[in-house]
Amino acid sequence: MIKSRLSLILGVLLSLEPNWAKADMNSLSGMSVKQLRLLVDHLPADLDPIQAVRIIRSGPGPLLAISVHSAEKGWEIFVFQSDEQSVSALWRSGKLPDTFTGSAPGALKSFDFGDEEGLEFEGCFPSACSSVFSVLLYIPSKQSAFMATNVNGKISYSATALQPEFSKYKDGLDQLLKEH
Repeated sequence: MIKSRLSLILGVLLSLEPNWAKADMNSLSGMSVKQLRLLVDHLPADLDPIQAVRIIRSGPGPLLAISVHSAEKGWEIFVFQSDEQSVSALWRSGKLPDTFTGSAPGALKSFDFGDEEGLEFEGCFPSACSSVFSVLLYIPSKQSAFMATNVNGKISYSATALQPEFSKYKDGLDQLLKEH
């Protein structure tokens, strides 16, 4: 079981397409095999099927984000931090709202703010994808998630996104909404 999970995660990691055009080779995120093994051992045994894995940069070290999906529970995001000795779960989204139902594994991406990197995820309501959709940003340095939802042109934000000290993350959500 552990070997099959490790093979799955390694396969997903190898299939990721890094953005080499804008990447500084000295700042690329990475995770050692030992860190990855620790992470696999730390995953819950009843975890829904892993759909995507993304490594993102963080001050204290690389973070591993995992999106999982099941027909019964929908989408959920986990973020873990690993050093050479231990793994800690930093954040778990819980079941995402139905406005993420029409998402796909490729929706789990990193979002570059220049001075820090966050995690983005987007999705839509399947029968109305162009008019009902949501975007989520998780910012490791703030240990906070920010969400925006567009329903027929009316945009609503999570309470954290509306706090003045987080205006740059609200701007990030607005950018993602425009790109949808």
